Amino acid sequence: MIGTLEHHTEACKEGSKILYGSAYFWPKSTPLPPMGSSIVTGIIAGQMYDYATPYIWTLKMRQNFPQAYLLTSRSANHGMNSAGDDKACLENIQRYFEGGHVDFVDGFVCEVRLLYSFHSLD
Repeated sequence: MIGTLEHHTEACKEGSKILYGSAYFWPKSTPLPPMGSSIVTGIIAGQMYDYATPYIWTLKMRQNFPQAYLLTSRSANHGMNSAGDDKACLENIQRYFEGGHVDFVDGFVCEVRLLYSFHSLD
């Protein structure tokens, strides 16, 4: 057996100090500046019922880019796609990419078509 019990105990103590210290100081504790710009324009789009990206994140992003337009879908999808129920919102984004201008009012909410129908169980 190599070393004594005391030697192994000291080695474990030193190892835990190094592990704790590296985790505590990484990443650097220097705060990052907030992301945003008061002059950048564009579209910030989000889905109200997205299961993976809370809508509150869309609103916070909009606060950081006050010159951008907010486009909201009532969809439960994660990301807008032409196969889903976000076609109305997607068309607004496509027109922006093609022409470079926004043709809806800030805060516009796109209607979605219902993919499911709910019937009474009576």
